[in-house]
Amino acid sequence: MPRMPPSVGGALVVGVGDPMKGTLIDGRQSRQDVSTLREIANRLGGEYHDGNLKHVPTATLRSLGSLKVSAEKQQLTLREYALFAIALASFLLASLPLILYLLTDRKKLSP
Repeated sequence: MPRMPPSVGGALVVGVGDPMKGTLIDGRQSRQDVSTLREIANRLGGEYHDGNLKHVPTATLRSLGSLKVSAEKQQLTLREYALFAIALASFLLASLPLILYLLTDRKKLSP
């Protein structure tokens, strides 16, 4: 089995299905083989979990890794300010007919 790239922090192999009775999938017998799944998890540098016995613990899922976002407030970049300005200008342009209608003197428009 090839080595995992350095960008992969961990692996979780979850076994689901009946280890005693196989299921026919696409003309082939498929059965959960615990020893093979454990070996795959070891070779991948991860861990094996039997999904039939219990749910995957939350701590295990958290340890798999996710994007680390710092708790500090993110600074807006020039791109975000430009997008905000475009959105505001678009809103004002779209609402301009309504604003003009409300501001006009309706008495002058009547014959």
